Amino acid sequence: MTRVAAVVVLLSAIALDASQATSVAGRVLTADGSTAIANARVRIATAGHPATLLVTDADGRFPIDVSSGALTITVTKSGYVRREATLNAGAPAIELRLERAAVIAGRVLGAGEPIVDARVVVNRVQADPNARSAPVATVTTDDGANIASLRCHRAHTASPS
Repeated sequence: MTRVAAVVVLLSAIALDASQATSVAGRVLTADGSTAIANARVRIATAGHPATLLVTDADGRFPIDVSSGALTITVTKSGYVRREATLNAGAPAIELRLERAAVIAGRVLGAGEPIVDARVVVNRVQADPNARSAPVATVTTDDGANIASLRCHRAHTASPS
């Protein structure tokens, strides 16, 4: 009887938690807001829960289920600068605008397998081939071994370190 009661309490807690989730609309647009960005990668994270990965539809839209607390939303798309924003519980929607720029983006592989948490150093290309290159940024690959987009205004090279 005690086990049955414990299972009923656990299932009730799960059902209560799920019933409190609210669906929020998200959308990804170009910086000027004129064009939806399709197939952008959206990562939704909240403390104590595994991250959710989504891809925007043809209209740049994606759904978010919010139960409580703040969510960190990270959007990446080749050819655009990575964007991160916080969505607080109770917000009706979120719109993220991505700036178009030359970017360094990619995936780090070793023997054909993704390397998670790899450190990638971005160096400025020097006019003098004998000059020492200067690091301008360091990034770490994410859980899919992807390099986050970095805005580039000059010639750069990237290499795992």
